[in-house]
Amino acid sequence: MQDALVKLLVANFLLQILDGVASYHILSAGVPEVNPLVSYYIDNWGLLGGLFYGKFIGCALVWLIFLLRK
Repeated sequence: MQDALVKLLVANFLLQILDGVASYHILSAGVPEVNPLVSYYIDNWGLLGGLFYGKFIGCALVWLIFLLRK
């Protein structure tokens, strides 16, 4: 079970990276961000900083859930 959970964490991390790269290209083309939290991050920290922070929070929350499971 532990091995499967680690694989899921790695898969989540890789998907967050893929989503971040895709979002960067889409937002660079002028399409507005519709997620209000990520939009707030981008407004305050710029495109790369906002996307990185949003993805970091997503990964951190999944990791926290992993650590707090019973």
